[in-house]
Amino acid sequence: LFPYTTLFRSIVFLDHDLGGKVYVPTSTPGHGGDVTQWIVKNKPKIRNIVIHSCNGTAADWMKATLEDANYDVICHSFYMLKKDLENK
Repeated sequence: LFPYTTLFRSIVFLDHDLGGKVYVPTSTPGHGGDVTQWIVKNKPKIRNIVIHSCNGTAADWMKATLEDANYDVICHSFYMLKKDLENK
């Protein structure tokens, strides 16, 4: 049910823009915002969510939406992921 994410030990990596496209409009079905809404609606147990999108506006919305639903969210590039997870 996470068509555009990678699930590994309850860490979800989520991008807004998919299929090699950049700045996908939110009106396009199947973008990372759809997955965000699915997570909020269905409330799966996820330890951390990492948002790594070049679309800053969409990434900020996804982060705020997931934090409002009480998920721990990291929002930046992968090279900082290890450091952030080690500090949790």
